[in-house]
Amino acid sequence: MWAKVDEIPDEELWSRHLILKERLIAFTRYKVKKSRELRGVLDGWWCEGYQAGPDGKGINGWAIGEDANTSDQELQDRIDSRSLYPLLEEEIVPLYYDQDAEGIPHRWVQMMKTSIKTNAPLFNTDRMIADYVSQVYVPEISKSVEPILAKVLL
Repeated sequence: MWAKVDEIPDEELWSRHLILKERLIAFTRYKVKKSRELRGVLDGWWCEGYQAGPDGKGINGWAIGEDANTSDQELQDRIDSRSLYPLLEEEIVPLYYDQDAEGIPHRWVQMMKTSIKTNAPLFNTDRMIADYVSQVYVPEISKSVEPILAKVLL
């Protein structure tokens, strides 16, 4: 199912992205104000979802910061900012603004599609529920529970 994302015309995916972008920016501002703690994304699920290509650059997103954990928030901020600003200047911003005559950044949209194809099958509610059933609620089941939605949509 997720491989079909390549069939979506870049223009259509880009227009939907523009709508969601405003919501994401508002949500991010809210979360930063609420927590006041900044942290690079090399934590939680991103370590499992991030994929780098042969050149060491992300094919489905970017890794900000290092896989370092410190209780010194100022040190952590310095580590993360030393990673973030060059990444923005050298990769993210140029990729985003490399647009055709119609304003479509095709390489950016390709990264969006790759992110969807590589992460959506792994990080979704259907898979999470199957994991909870087989690993927590009914652990005596010898084989893991298959996600139902994946079977229906494939």
